[in-house]
Amino acid sequence: MIPLNSAADIETPEFMAARIEMFGTPEALNHCAVGWEHATNTPYQWTKQIASHRGGTRNGTIVHWPNGFTRRGEIRTQFSHVIDVATTVLDAAGIPEPAFVNGIQQMPLHGRSLVPSFADAGEPEFRQTQYFEMAGNRGIYHQGWMACTRHSVPWILTGTFPAFDDDVWELYGPDDWSQARDLASQMPGKLHQLQRLFLIEAVRYNVLPLDDRKAERFHPEIAGRPQLISGNTQMLYSGMRGLGENIVVNIKNKSHAVTAQVVVPDGGATGVIIAQGGLFGGWSIYAKEGRLAYCYNLLGLQRFKIDGD
Repeated sequence: MIPLNSAADIETPEFMAARIEMFGTPEALNHCAVGWEHATNTPYQWTKQIASHRGGTRNGTIVHWPNGFTRRGEIRTQFSHVIDVATTVLDAAGIPEPAFVNGIQQMPLHGRSLVPSFADAGEPEFRQTQYFEMAGNRGIYHQGWMACTRHSVPWILTGTFPAFDDDVWELYGPDDWSQARDLASQMPGKLHQLQRLFLIEAVRYNVLPLDDRKAERFHPEIAGRPQLISGNTQMLYSGMRGLGENIVVNIKNKSHAVTAQVVVPDGGATGVIIAQGGLFGGWSIYAKEGRLAYCYNLLGLQRFKIDGD
């Protein structure tokens, strides 16, 4: 199996070349090559996860509402953001934004409804400002202007990244939606204004503190993220299927024990008792040929098996 997931110590060029016939088959979890990522983000400079330069963020949206408006085949160019979708749906349905759900007070939605633009292409732009941040890649849109800085790239997951203060900011004007002409050196005052505006928005919407860890953030305990399941024990029952990673006790990098109560039918048992993960990573306890076995699957690259007597 080839997950193609940047496990560079194992996925050497020699390792990959020896398995090239598996690429594009169900035995490989293919990631898009960097060259193709750049090509499919044309005309932007960077790729998905680099939201500062709109990588993977500027997408066309088709709105279909036969009984809601009479306009057909028209284009709207007002700046909008994915956070506007929920607000738009509630507005279109005539449903107020919920202040409480099951007795719990909700954070107000930050989106703005797109409904007014459905009837009028000349409707004033309803979103004047929008911040972007992902893995330290930051950007700020304001009245057509865009200031942004690239902090890291998606295909480097570990190591030390530069200090945030050392990142180089760029500036693009309202007539340069593809970000082709950097005006930072020509208009330092405008750049400074937008950098300050980014910090204001980042404080307002809880972006700070900036966190450029990548692999570590997959691990809630390291990242400091709350977990649905805490403690060091958990009981599961037969018939449970499709349990997500975050609702099973976390055993990453930990010694652990699994106790299973099973009924072995006449003639013996074969099959999985419990498994977490799948073809490209995880672990399983199973019965095979009259023996109990445990398999640990490291990223689909290496498998370690132990079986009982």
